[in-house]
Amino acid sequence: MGRLKIYFFVLCFSFVFSTCAKPTARKNQIDRQKHHHTYHYSVHLFSVANLPSEISESSGLVLTSENSLWTHNDSRGKPDIFNLDSLGILKRKITLTNENNIDWEEITKDISGNVYVGDFGNNECKRRQLMIYKIPNPDFIKSDSISAQDIIFTYPDQIDFPPKNHAMNFDAEAMIEFKQSIYVFSKNRSEPYSGYTKLYCLPALPGRYVAQLVDSFYTGHSSVKECSITGAAINKSHSTLVLISHEKIWVFTDFKGDHFFSGNVVELSFYGKNLSMEGVCFKSNNEIYLTEERSAPGSGKLFYLDLTEVLKLE
Repeated sequence: MGRLKIYFFVLCFSFVFSTCAKPTARKNQIDRQKHHHTYHYSVHLFSVANLPSEISESSGLVLTSENSLWTHNDSRGKPDIFNLDSLGILKRKITLTNENNIDWEEITKDISGNVYVGDFGNNECKRRQLMIYKIPNPDFIKSDSISAQDIIFTYPDQIDFPPKNHAMNFDAEAMIEFKQSIYVFSKNRSEPYSGYTKLYCLPALPGRYVAQLVDSFYTGHSSVKECSITGAAINKSHSTLVLISHEKIWVFTDFKGDHFFSGNVVELSFYGKNLSMEGVCFKSNNEIYLTEERSAPGSGKLFYLDLTEVLKLE
């Protein structure tokens, strides 16, 4: 895949807020402050392929086997997930027959291979009910359609629909599954921009829940495009978490349990102009795939990035 070129820019401090040890015991508030070093670098991505025309706005990405990637379109598309091979070639699609695509923003999996589709896009922060759709490993679904199970949730700290501009932080485009729980990372749309992503937790089981607010992380204050979270992934060994925005990636390591923000952080900026990264998944413990949403015909792409050298720098 070629050699990863990394350029050191600057060392600075970021503020990380965390709560108690287990999600069930944490408070729904920010009650403790820590200083952490965040290292800033810039990286080149390897372009694997243009995305097929059927995938007009890839908004999530998951790897279910060595040569099997699944993605989906963003809001108001059909309730379909699309299967790509590792070269970006479209192999098939599956329709979730009992669901609508209100605003699909993320797709992830658990260790058993079950797949979760996050229908929790909420640009105007007006939705009173957010959805996650659970299906078995799609690699083993022989039909071209399936009925999904519903995980329905609300946010514990949202009172107004929509809230005032300074509290517009109830959109979401990123989630992971970790030890039988779903973790949702908010996409901050506040004005003035506060720069925090909030982390919520809920069971990875069908049902209705009030999610728990368990943590938050400061990504920066420059802009929504540069600093608001659009995707998330955790590797198989649960040793590395990545969050992405349209133009950056944050790599978290050396955390304990689900205290994802308590360890080391490396912040990477992508070389290139007008990027819109929205999907990310791990290929191996140290390698990731990314997808870019299409803003013009032919612009959506599948990318690859080797994080091995980045992880050594932590």
